[in-house]
Amino acid sequence: MDSNQSSSTQLPWDYLDKSVSVALTGKAFHHALQMGSQNPFMLNSILAKAKVYARMSPSDKALLVEALQKNLKIFCGMCGDGANDCGALKTAAVGISLSEAEASIAAPFTSRVQDIRCVVSLLREGKAAIVTSFQAFKFIELYSVIQLTSAVFLYTVGTTIMDMQFLYIDLVALVPLAIVQATTGSSDKLTKDMPTATLFYFPVLLSVIVSIIIQIGTQVFFFLDVRKQPFYGPIDAEDFEFGDATPCYEGTVLFMVANAQYFMTCLAFSVAWPFRKPWWTNRGFVICIILIVAMEGLILFLPHEGEQFYLDWAEFFGMIDFPDDYNYRFWILLGIVVNSIVTVLAEKFIVNVITKKWDERNDRIKA
Repeated sequence: MDSNQSSSTQLPWDYLDKSVSVALTGKAFHHALQMGSQNPFMLNSILAKAKVYARMSPSDKALLVEALQKNLKIFCGMCGDGANDCGALKTAAVGISLSEAEASIAAPFTSRVQDIRCVVSLLREGKAAIVTSFQAFKFIELYSVIQLTSAVFLYTVGTTIMDMQFLYIDLVALVPLAIVQATTGSSDKLTKDMPTATLFYFPVLLSVIVSIIIQIGTQVFFFLDVRKQPFYGPIDAEDFEFGDATPCYEGTVLFMVANAQYFMTCLAFSVAWPFRKPWWTNRGFVICIILIVAMEGLILFLPHEGEQFYLDWAEFFGMIDFPDDYNYRFWILLGIVVNSIVTVLAEKFIVNVITKKWDERNDRIKA
């Protein structure tokens, strides 16, 4: 086998006998390192097949971890419980101290359980953490686009989002969702599935782009639809200065629709299996969603003046009441439901179908 073989995606030592395992002492490992300077293939073959390393000094352990990462191009984890493991713990991609003594100073992670069961927990939490980070990124990206879309459409008619609407969106809808959605626990079972580690990953970008198209499309529809209604009246240009926050039908409809889009995109992006628990196991998230849905119901079906339980919600939020009882409100509710269903189904399709096909395609290319 040519030691300089690089055209194949399969590593040269993968062709070795799978039943062969190697055990090395510290002296043998030093001898292998010396041989490796002249015969890298021999060293890499030994490292790939070695299962046991015994009588290793602290410096040997650090050299071993470095050789595994440098020569085999792998991420290496190290568990240690003493001061003689500090060098290897610092060199490893992931270092776990099994003791709260000296080794805990050098290791990024410290386990209270004095055995390697903590590795499984760390892998589960690590996968869940990176998936949660991508979920948070996509949610923040979408809420920015949703709010920007509403603002741009209102600028076209000479107004903008009302101050109390901004306050409600930021304090009631966005901040609680951004905080509690990230507290969903990791999956109880560790699988071989690997989450992506880069934002420039086709399914991630596709998820964001598709959701943006859906949310903007819904807002465009209602922005144009409300202007066709018989009760519609444009803003009187004599009563306000261009760019001031002035109540209007367009702003009222977009506020109702956008409020639902915020929490529905957050729900759609809450990826569960195989990395995290389902979102409904997160009590804080469930309570937050229930409260926001209740507020959305109040905002959508504000009682008319003179009705029982009437509150001047419209004036508080800077909205205009619809004079056709609740007919157009139910039409908005139907649009919100359709928007929510399409958003969730599109995300499920991307996660469960497109992502798997994309990963299988990448695996075939590598093979």
